[in-house]
Amino acid sequence: MENKNSIVNAETLRTWLEEDKPVFILDVRPREQREEWQIPGSHYLDAYERLNQGDNSVLDEIEIPRNSKVITVCAAGRTSQIASEVLRNKGVDAYSLEGGMKAWSLAWNKADIFFDSYKIIQLRRTGKGCLSYIIVSGNEAIIIDASLPIEIYKNILRQNKWNLTAVMETHIHADHLSRSKQLADNQNVELYLPTPNKVLFEHISIQKNQTILAKLPPTPPNFLSIVEKNLKGDFSDINPVDLEAGANRCAIS
Repeated sequence: MENKNSIVNAETLRTWLEEDKPVFILDVRPREQREEWQIPGSHYLDAYERLNQGDNSVLDEIEIPRNSKVITVCAAGRTSQIASEVLRNKGVDAYSLEGGMKAWSLAWNKADIFFDSYKIIQLRRTGKGCLSYIIVSGNEAIIIDASLPIEIYKNILRQNKWNLTAVMETHIHADHLSRSKQLADNQNVELYLPTPNKVLFEHISIQKNQTILAKLPPTPPNFLSIVEKNLKGDFSDINPVDLEAGANRCAIS
């Protein structure tokens, strides 16, 4: 049974890292998962199979600094819980990342930029590096490149009493599942997309102005599946996090 006193959620870990708290992140996933993407600055031990076979001695093979707070990480938070319990039994201040890398992929923070007549709120998926924006003037707002669960945007709009007038996309994404159509449908506002595109749902095309990206992030191996879902705008047969977590290596920094 999971010990609630020995887990830490993604939001807390994100805060600790941003505040430069001394934490030792120990990744115990299979090597191929580690190579796909990882938490920057984390340490790796190829311990997944041995921990699941009951061989706890594998944790003796990594040196952990004295008096460190250790956060163990796996894909979904089960094997890391085994690792943290073994370490705690040895007197180490160890915690398991709740929800594992799937939860980390949805961790986010924001930054506000103020101008004379409007402001921009940048929302950043910490684990993925994917950015979305809320542009606000008065009490009206538009959202650009929605990549987080739509409840996050809805909560921000509600808390600030902003009225959403439109949702926009800058491009058809190959690195994450866009929530723009879902958000526009939920809020009953127009969805604007750049041209050309091959989407299969109603939208308003943006005909003028182009944004040229000087540097593109690495394309994940499953980008065709992600593009297909974005073109259809229908995620009803999948869990979006399952498709994104692990394969997406977008701007991990």
